[in-house]
Amino acid sequence: MQCLHKTCLYAVVMLLIQGFGFAQNNPCTLSISGYVLDEHDSSPLAFAEVSIRGLFAGTITDESGYYEIKELCPGKYTLVVNHIGCEPVTKVLELTGNVVGFNFYPEHHQELLEEAVIVKEKSRQEAAAKVQLSKVELESSKGKSIAYAIEQIGGVNTLNTGSGISKPVIHGLYGNRITTLNNGVQQEDQQWGLEHSLNIDAFTAENISVVKGVSAVQYGTGAIGGAVILNPAALPFQEEFKGTFYGIGETNGRGGSSSLQVQQGLGEYFAYRAQMSAKKLGDRSAPDYVLSNTATSELNGSFELGYKRERLNLSAYYSHFSSELGILRASHIGNVTDLQLALNSDRPTVIEPFTYSIGNPRQEISHDLAKLEAKWLWKEKTLLKATYAFQLNRRQEFDVRRGALADVAANNLSLKTNTANLLLERNHTKKLLGKFGLDLLAQENSNSAGTGVRPILPNYNKYQAGVFVIEKWQSPKWILEAGLRYDYQDVLAQKRDINQEVIRSQFNFSNWAASVGATKKFNSHWEFSTLLSYAYRPPHVNELLSEGLHHGAAVIEEGDINLVPEKSLNWSNTLSINYAKKWQAELTAYANTFDGYIYLRPQPELRLTNRGAFPVQQYTQTDALLAGVDLRTEIFLSPQFTYKIVGSWIYGWDRLEGDYLVLMPPAEATHSLRWERKAILKLSNPFVEFGQHLVAEQQQYPEIENVPAPPSSYQTLFASIGASTTLFKRALDISLSAENILNNTYRSYLNRQRYFADELGFNFLIKIKYQF
Repeated sequence: MQCLHKTCLYAVVMLLIQGFGFAQNNPCTLSISGYVLDEHDSSPLAFAEVSIRGLFAGTITDESGYYEIKELCPGKYTLVVNHIGCEPVTKVLELTGNVVGFNFYPEHHQELLEEAVIVKEKSRQEAAAKVQLSKVELESSKGKSIAYAIEQIGGVNTLNTGSGISKPVIHGLYGNRITTLNNGVQQEDQQWGLEHSLNIDAFTAENISVVKGVSAVQYGTGAIGGAVILNPAALPFQEEFKGTFYGIGETNGRGGSSSLQVQQGLGEYFAYRAQMSAKKLGDRSAPDYVLSNTATSELNGSFELGYKRERLNLSAYYSHFSSELGILRASHIGNVTDLQLALNSDRPTVIEPFTYSIGNPRQEISHDLAKLEAKWLWKEKTLLKATYAFQLNRRQEFDVRRGALADVAANNLSLKTNTANLLLERNHTKKLLGKFGLDLLAQENSNSAGTGVRPILPNYNKYQAGVFVIEKWQSPKWILEAGLRYDYQDVLAQKRDINQEVIRSQFNFSNWAASVGATKKFNSHWEFSTLLSYAYRPPHVNELLSEGLHHGAAVIEEGDINLVPEKSLNWSNTLSINYAKKWQAELTAYANTFDGYIYLRPQPELRLTNRGAFPVQQYTQTDALLAGVDLRTEIFLSPQFTYKIVGSWIYGWDRLEGDYLVLMPPAEATHSLRWERKAILKLSNPFVEFGQHLVAEQQQYPEIENVPAPPSSYQTLFASIGASTTLFKRALDISLSAENILNNTYRSYLNRQRYFADELGFNFLIKIKYQF
């Protein structure tokens, strides 16, 4: 492994040297420039994205609608223009010399029917702190989890269980407090579990954005901490057949992932997209040993069919996600004495040779999503959108058991969810936009019989209804926004006690949520946003009634039936700075007070059961304060060099106990230097990036008996190099990257298995993307 590490590191260094050598000779000096103007009145469209399909080349129009793309080679290019509220416009150009006056005229009155996405738009469209991954960040995260992808945004961390399971943490909040919208549908997949990953194929997302802070008015009670929004690209109406293939290999785990997507317009009114992906990784490795039973296997697919007329859009979408995940074998201990030894050991108690096999403990998960959607543009100023979706989530958790029970799931859950959503958007005037929404949910959770153990979660039926209204007034200098929401929830749960008698519990919750915000644009460079939100979240069934071993986390969890809804008052302020081609920055400061904050508190007890010895954690409630700062900045040192810093700090305080909150992310920062050119020789968009990730030791934590203190601070180095070329006259992107270059040994406070093993060691990846 050390030899492989040195060889890969040498290869990366040589490629870096060659990349800088290439930079000395650049024959590609051609440019394309022009304006993006409204089709109806030729008014300039600022902040429109102008990009070249198949390349990373692109730019954003200025306030006059002007754009210019430089350093291009002679050849045939397809330019695409996106602007919020407009249909994408595509033009083909044979470039033999400098081209000026190459103008675009988008249809700007389709803003309600088509929801275009601007990748690097810095002008805020709402008062909430919403950040979207750039194309570069999104491409670099392909093959990784959704949580890994959005960790590149300041204020977002990941909560891990071992090396293969992760979920997002936004401003210190996670689980039931984060809503994920998958292609416009609220994802329902047992997200209450801290060791349950998002059951979404990241390859299906063309754009990913995060709404930080309380946004429950639009996204419901589950978004008290924020929302993760994933959307595919618009269907390619009236376009020819095209496809994209990804192939990714990595050394740590000796495997990789792949994805194939094809799409096509069918005549004038129809279009489709089909996609499949797979992942296979063996046991991952820490710097000094194999992390036994951490292999992963995935197989996913999706299909979408759309119909489009002038005022009507119809679409049908289906996706299937399935995965099998191994859980670190050393995290399941047979007795209390061995558990105490494991908690104080520098190495796992079980280390076996590398394998692709997945043994117990393990998880098998599948998620199916079917969606029907209709959009109707009525009287030019009003959009009606109706969506129905059905989701089926199956989760099986296999424990370390002997005999015939070894192949029987200890937890076998099935979650069926029906959702219906109605949204009405209306432009009252050119400056005033209103939204009205109705959300309905019916959900059934059931445990399969024959597991041999009492299920941790009871059977339950949940019915939920929510209605909201949002009004936004916008001028060239101001955005004012206010919203109000009402939710009602009814839950009927039943489980058996130790005497096998049925216990039924019913819960009813209802409350209001509200928000008010403002954005002031001082000039073309500076703007300031402030948002004050009141939100409400009823306790989830697991927080009320869970009882038993949560095997993936290797922890016994106990609920509290007396929990009451938590209420949050959040004040968030964001300062945005944008000097084109010089520097960009976004600084967010927030304070979030909770009445009745619900959390899982570790107990001093180590409990011995017939399934082994495990720590105990109990859901409890307190009043809390979460406050922090996020920073995200890019400094353009020259046309080729960009320096980026992303960092966050959070403070979590238990106001009743006068102590720190558990599992709050420590202060961290990532900084990187990126070199990129438009073209070199026959290569397009060559780049080299080198960076460092720094994580401080968490010193603000409650001291609890038998719970080890947080691990020490650590740092890791990463690097990547890549470029685009052509193969059979089609775009081919190739990149090499390395993670934890120095093969450092460390443990993360946000990893639930930090007590048993170190984090991953050196990893070398090769990635190809071919567009045809």
